Amino acid sequence: MCEVQKKIKMKKIMYLPVLMMFFIVACSGSGDNSEQNNSVSEFKTGIVNKNVKCSKDSTISYALYLPSNYSGDKKFPVIFSFDPHAVGSQPVELYKDLAENFGVILVGSNSTENGMGPEDIKKAGDAIYTDVISRFSIETSRIYALGFSGGAKVASLFASAFKINTVIGCGGGIADVNAKINYDFIGIAGTRDFNFLELISLNQNLSAKKISNEFIMFEGKHEWPGTEVMKQVFILLDNKEMVKSTQKDEAKIKSNYSYIKSVSDSININSEPLESYVFMQRFIQSFSGLIDPLELKSRIAEISTENLQDIQMKLNTCLVEEIKLQQDYVKAFQTENADWWKSELERVKKLEGQTSDRFKSQMYSRLISYMSIVAYSYSNNALKNKDLVNAQKFLLIYKAVDPENPDVYFFYAKLSAMKNENEKAAMFYSQAVELWKAKKMKIQKDPLIDQALEKSE
Repeated sequence: MCEVQKKIKMKKIMYLPVLMMFFIVACSGSGDNSEQNNSVSEFKTGIVNKNVKCSKDSTISYALYLPSNYSGDKKFPVIFSFDPHAVGSQPVELYKDLAENFGVILVGSNSTENGMGPEDIKKAGDAIYTDVISRFSIETSRIYALGFSGGAKVASLFASAFKINTVIGCGGGIADVNAKINYDFIGIAGTRDFNFLELISLNQNLSAKKISNEFIMFEGKHEWPGTEVMKQVFILLDNKEMVKSTQKDEAKIKSNYSYIKSVSDSININSEPLESYVFMQRFIQSFSGLIDPLELKSRIAEISTENLQDIQMKLNTCLVEEIKLQQDYVKAFQTENADWWKSELERVKKLEGQTSDRFKSQMYSRLISYMSIVAYSYSNNALKNKDLVNAQKFLLIYKAVDPENPDVYFFYAKLSAMKNENEKAAMFYSQAVELWKAKKMKIQKDPLIDQALEKSE
């Protein structure tokens, strides 16, 4: 079995139940930070500072949001976030209003991204953590790590090095599920996210190990969750701390409960019994010891157990079918050509449009995205190994299944540069840049392409 197949092949997954050394660094910064420099007058509160350079290494930076009430006289929770493309401002901009309302400092790494080696990630993570802990007034029992896609795995590695309370993995799981996990985990995935199965499997794995974890699903694709979903996470984190505290913030408890109750009231328990049950059960437990969630208990009692079991069976059937199809796709990548993949893509799109079963629709959507991620993996691996023949073959398939993805043309530019076809490299790179700009994504660079661009001028 080739290396890519080993990486892609899914582990056997159990049926979904209804209830759902990388950084080797000294952790001296994770203790008391009472002697820190709280003079942060250079940073305005209530706005996003997009490029804060680390004091000890100016090549490493992060985006920063300090809530308006920030003061060095008080300790504040902090969330370190990791975007897969090193756009630290993206999660910070997205969740700054939540940070403002909940009194949380947001940090977004500009110096960690997919494809980086372990030493580079270690260096960046260490520098950012040390800089934030020394510069700002941090409540060290409330340090969290948040990541999306590959950034979720970086967040878990970050948590293995430092004293992190909870890791929030969005559209991605833990880098090494067999490593010692000394933090709580909240997994989030859109129902059309190709990593949906990974997060379900991780939920089961952590639950079996008695590691505190949650799995939150929302109607969406492979993307940073919206603020409505992330607000639930902020409330879960808040409630967990208030349960442990001897002094309860009654106003905050009532405000948090009022929001969750409004979400509960908006859910159609007849059309979405599984989602309704999991949501209400999660927050009945979360508010335990803070308030009696009578309204949630009343609503959850309305859900038919028989209906719930039927829905669970339908979902399980879809998941088993999806695993089988994913395995078939990995095999087909070695045997089928671009025309076959184009036909298969059209077939699955047609099925997605025809079905009235929402679980089937979500499954087909995930499979379409899965085709793209498999193509990306094979193409990227061939280019890294300088296997130009297979790179050409895999890129034809990649273009067939995801023609609007800028990585297709970026990879074609790299392949052309390897062949010393400099004008082609420039043309493909130009197409990639146009798509990155259209999608408001970070423009990627590559030394080989840079050389090809110089030669083509």
